[in-house]
Amino acid sequence: MKYKTTFKIKPPFTPAKDLAIFSKIITKTLSKLLLKKLVNVLHQLDKLILTFITKLNLNKI
Repeated sequence: MKYKTTFKIKPPFTPAKDLAIFSKIITKTLSKLLLKKLVNVLHQLDKLILTFITKLNLNKI
């Protein structure tokens, strides 16, 4: 005897849509993290350049 299911469970998202949503979330979080890192690095560079310039100016005096 074979049992046949009369109902099918359909998830609201297909695997492709799920993947797209997850990839969007991941890329957004990664870009935010990278942006924070980039801003930190730029701040550090700014500080370094400022100290370098001040040292150069002090040497000239």
